[in-house]
Amino acid sequence: MKEIPIVPLWRQPLARTLYKTHKKPESRYFQLATACESLGIANRTVVFRGFDESSRVLVITDTRTAKWSALKKDPKAAICWYFTDTREQYRLSGKATLVAHDSEEHNALLTRYWHDLSNAAKCQFLWGTPGERRDDGNSLRVSAETIPDLPPSHFCLLAIDINHADYLNLRGDPQQRIRYTLNRQKQWRAIDIIP
Repeated sequence: MKEIPIVPLWRQPLARTLYKTHKKPESRYFQLATACESLGIANRTVVFRGFDESSRVLVITDTRTAKWSALKKDPKAAICWYFTDTREQYRLSGKATLVAHDSEEHNALLTRYWHDLSNAAKCQFLWGTPGERRDDGNSLRVSAETIPDLPPSHFCLLAIDINHADYLNLRGDPQQRIRYTLNRQKQWRAIDIIP
């Protein structure tokens, strides 16, 4: 019998916020910070692609990016997600697992996420190597007919296993803040704290 994972305490309020704001495109974007040798900390905006069965936060990425290289050296990652309409902020931190084309299971998973992308999003993976000098722009012109059915080898996922969460609701007087911590027995605890 397959064991059903317990949903972490922080996921319920986040799921509620995502549901309330699902018609707002900006609710799918959050900031992801990673350790970076040249900058110390690197921060970028990424697109939320859902949760897996273990409640890891999923993001698609390209193995040719600085983000991928940084996470291979130091898998610590921090997320800051602000929802303007509800005035709620979620700060999550944990360890990123890099999901590459290294097994049949991963290949199937990556193919599923590839098929879920729009053609415009798929084209971004076919432009060339991120961060390299841009030529006359011809490499950025990819036609839909040339998009492969299977994802390119540099198309991958980040699965961020959250081990700390902090929720802040700026509405109300007083405002509400909850810190979610994970103990050694892998149980979540919620603590109301002063905002």
